[in-house]
Amino acid sequence: MVNQVSEINLDEKSLNLMGIKQNKKPIPNRFSDLEIFWEYLKRAIYKLIKIFLNFKPLKQSQEKSYQNKAKSYRQSLAPLQSQDQKVLEDLKEIGTYSINIQDLGLDSTQALLEKSKILVNFLQQESNHNGLFLDLEPSILADYPEIFLWGMEPRLLDIMEHHIGHPIYYQGYSIRRDIVSKDANANCIRAWHQDSEDKTVVKIIIYLNDVGARGGHYEYIPQDLSKQVVEKLNYNLGYVDDPTMKSIVPQQDWMGCMGKLGTVIISDTSSVFHRAKPPEQEDRFSISFCYTTNKPKFYWNFKKIFPKNLAEIKSQLTDQQQKALINKNRLFGLKFWLLGKYS
Repeated sequence: MVNQVSEINLDEKSLNLMGIKQNKKPIPNRFSDLEIFWEYLKRAIYKLIKIFLNFKPLKQSQEKSYQNKAKSYRQSLAPLQSQDQKVLEDLKEIGTYSINIQDLGLDSTQALLEKSKILVNFLQQESNHNGLFLDLEPSILADYPEIFLWGMEPRLLDIMEHHIGHPIYYQGYSIRRDIVSKDANANCIRAWHQDSEDKTVVKIIIYLNDVGARGGHYEYIPQDLSKQVVEKLNYNLGYVDDPTMKSIVPQQDWMGCMGKLGTVIISDTSSVFHRAKPPEQEDRFSISFCYTTNKPKFYWNFKKIFPKNLAEIKSQLTDQQQKALINKNRLFGLKFWLLGKYS
């Protein structure tokens, strides 16, 4: 049950007209054979590229160049205020920071919460639990610029720039309902992994309902322990199951982010192993935002959502905000039609 959200009654026909996905099939049957082929091909190419980039001499050269540029860029940035400095310190030391959204004190928070209630109500109308998750079409989300703009709050962009150490690219957001599933095989995609959209990837997750121990909360392995997992598994890309993770990191060292509606989790998902733990008792509703350098290796798998009135909005954005919308990578940052068609 989602707390503090009133019900809006929409029939199935209305939902279809609004473009809301109703995932009524078990996850193994969601894709056609062709779609499955392209999905596996895309993952294989991503892995080959990452293996190539991990070639030791090339990796060392890239790392040195990346860190030198990051050091220089950070010196050009204005200091963060004390609260935001704490976020930065936790991202650097353990990889994740959690806070209540109201305590962040961002100007656009109330607008985000009000609009997200409407979107959660849309997602609530789907009662079928055979699927793994349910999301909303970009055409629907384009009517809610308040959520898009929250992810561009200047203080958030400042934190991202200080942490990433390069000009950043705001890759957008998604809103979804993670559904309780009894299909153990389907839950394998909720296994442990590190994100590979870029060398440094930061995600912000906002819970839109109370999320307890059995509600599909965000879990992560602290940064120092995640490094051990990478070394012992020679990890490049893909998923790590629970038994394998337990053999390296005791379960008591797994960190769980449970919290009330409005809990905000800021995590460096490229440096920590993480997952949305499979919900066992109640569904989880959440918004996720993604940030990388402005020359990312890959796009985030969720479609970038622009408000319908973007031209009007852009005229009101600061120079920093406008720059955060520009992807300067003309090669790997592009989502090729064939590889990105079914993302």
